[in-house]
Amino acid sequence: MNGYEGKQLSSWMRSSIVLRDLVKVKLWNCENCEELPPFGKLPHLKRLELSGMKNVKCIDGGTYEGVEEKAFPSLEKLRVDNLPNLERLLRDERVEMVPHLFELRIERVSNLKCPRLPAVEKLDARGIGEAASFMEVVGNTACLKTLTIEYIKGVVVLPDQFSRVEEDSTTDVNVCHS
Repeated sequence: MNGYEGKQLSSWMRSSIVLRDLVKVKLWNCENCEELPPFGKLPHLKRLELSGMKNVKCIDGGTYEGVEEKAFPSLEKLRVDNLPNLERLLRDERVEMVPHLFELRIERVSNLKCPRLPAVEKLDARGIGEAASFMEVVGNTACLKTLTIEYIKGVVVLPDQFSRVEEDSTTDVNVCHS
């Protein structure tokens, strides 16, 4: 979907039952949108791309019941671009999330509190506003093989956690700061 101008998506688009079998979702330039569908509850969603939504604060505002439920259980690729007010992936981050996410691209996101990323191999981060918590999470990502960091406020050198990443011959680290 590209260019939707409403604050809220249609009710059928907010139903995890209707969206249940989706594998790939792209929402672009829905500038006024404030709330997204419960993407974390879609069992087959493998790729999610969100761009140009200035009012979205969390990608999934749903509630999760029980300790067995995982958010984004099949998600492999996530791209988030130009969501300046995005604070978190889930409203309730006590839930285990993104167990199979291997590629993450984040651009122009000022306030994101990055969750633990257990399986991420490729990370591309550009224009991140708050570096401290983001860099801590990324530095503790055990599977990371490719890393690109550009224009992250406050990053002048890589933290010590990155020493093991830099030693990996398959790792590409490109650090630029503004």
